[in-house]
Amino acid sequence: MSGSQYEIQAAIRRVLTRHWIDLDRVRFGAFRGVVRVSGELRAAVPSAPDPSASLLDVLRSEILRIRDVKGVAFDLDNWVRDGEGRLVPAERRVSLFGDDGARGEDVGTAGAATGESADG
Repeated sequence: MSGSQYEIQAAIRRVLTRHWIDLDRVRFGAFRGVVRVSGELRAAVPSAPDPSASLLDVLRSEILRIRDVKGVAFDLDNWVRDGEGRLVPAERRVSLFGDDGARGEDVGTAGAATGESADG
């Protein structure tokens, strides 16, 4: 990795930190001037607001201002593309086994596949 790659990654880390993004849940890298951000976009502290579509626009804009960056691609687990290609937050998932994400159910659908009802 060249010196400029390290500088790009450090600058990306600063952008994400400035906007209270949890760096433990997000991965990023740059290859030939294109930055790829993947993982889960979550707030680093409970008091920070959840990331929004407008925050994605701000992150893209700030990352594009980094020297030698030509493009930004978001591939986020907790965001999906709508019919028009825009990123929107995916439905929240509740884990049946804790926060590790080993098995999750969509909110309101737990038991729907097995025919169980909420009454018992």
